[in-house]
Amino acid sequence: MSKTLDNAEVMAKRDLSFAPVINPSPRHLTPDQIAAYNEQGFIRPLPVFDEAEVRANRAYFDRIMAEIEAANDGRDSYSINGYQLNCRRLYDMAIHPRILD
Repeated sequence: MSKTLDNAEVMAKRDLSFAPVINPSPRHLTPDQIAAYNEQGFIRPLPVFDEAEVRANRAYFDRIMAEIEAANDGRDSYSINGYQLNCRRLYDMAIHPRILD
């Protein structure tokens, strides 16, 4: 049996069902926010960045999108999916301590 097939079998057997968050000592989220996540699967609003950080992040995304559009190679806004693996700043946003509790 090939290694790829073994990996596919492993992937097929993964448990991707929802599991409620149990965090007796959250650093940033309130118990109500955790309860809302466990009930709805998301939290909103989630004020992670202040206004200046939001403006800087928006400018960064706008710059990335302008570069993609200028390349005129068929990519669109969905093309940045997974860019955190290639762009340090996106990676830093994704693992920011205010996001990961």
